[in-house]
Amino acid sequence: MNQTFWCIRQGLHQLFGTLAFTLALLNPIGALLRPEPDSPKRWLFNWGHWFLGNVAHISAITAIFLATKLSAADLPKQFVWVIITFVIFKIIVHLILQFHAFYVKRNRSFNPVETNDIAMNDMSDSHDDHREADGPGSGFRKTVLVVYIVALIAFVVALVSLINLPKTTSE
Repeated sequence: MNQTFWCIRQGLHQLFGTLAFTLALLNPIGALLRPEPDSPKRWLFNWGHWFLGNVAHISAITAIFLATKLSAADLPKQFVWVIITFVIFKIIVHLILQFHAFYVKRNRSFNPVETNDIAMNDMSDSHDDHREADGPGSGFRKTVLVVYIVALIAFVVALVSLINLPKTTSE
């Protein structure tokens, strides 16, 4: 019974890992094939691209969690806690960015912001004074990105360190 459970768990790890890897390869290829912004099928692409990206991400995290219980991986218990902490951190960052996007969108509807954007079909030399302008709230998003990158590097260092810990033998 225990041997059967181990084989199923190992099979699930391989299944989720293969799914994550395959979708991670296919999603950018799909992005190259996306229809024009005004295409009537663009919404299908947007939802499909979003869905496949999320399935790939969730599959990868699931495969990592399943790997923690594989005897061949021989990972310390702290490894799971680092992953759990990362997932919680990722959820918090996602919620912060969602609330921020809602806040910016709500404020834009009350206070329309003038931008220096030029329509793509109106590109000519007559717009020499055009400057690149970031959208509203971009400073906050950039700050969150920097914090996210620093935290991600810290999580990777912690995980690699735990993987490379000397193995203790109990004889």
